[in-house]
Amino acid sequence: MTSFTVAHALPGRVPTEFQLGALRDARLRVRQSLTVRFSQQDGQWIAEAPELNEFGSGPNQSEALVELQHAVADLYFTLEAEQSDLGSHLQGIWSTVSRKVERIG
Repeated sequence: MTSFTVAHALPGRVPTEFQLGALRDARLRVRQSLTVRFSQQDGQWIAEAPELNEFGSGPNQSEALVELQHAVADLYFTLEAEQSDLGSHLQGIWSTVSRKVERIG
């Protein structure tokens, strides 16, 4: 289940920004919500987590969000496994993602 809080929405329209509080990976838990922004490009919806420089896309907002959730989980596990080899930019991303997301168990 996805947990979110709407931050901005246009009247009568879907939210353009919200706080994501869950990922679709039972191994991970969100400790601090992630800001997600929606946009459209070339008929596709884009769900972006700007603080992690990650995004997901799809034909609708739901599918774009699912892709983003998978991307964030993949990012967490990839950076966790390669911590000792990360350059400064990726160390900054790891610092953010590991502060906001944690492994369960």
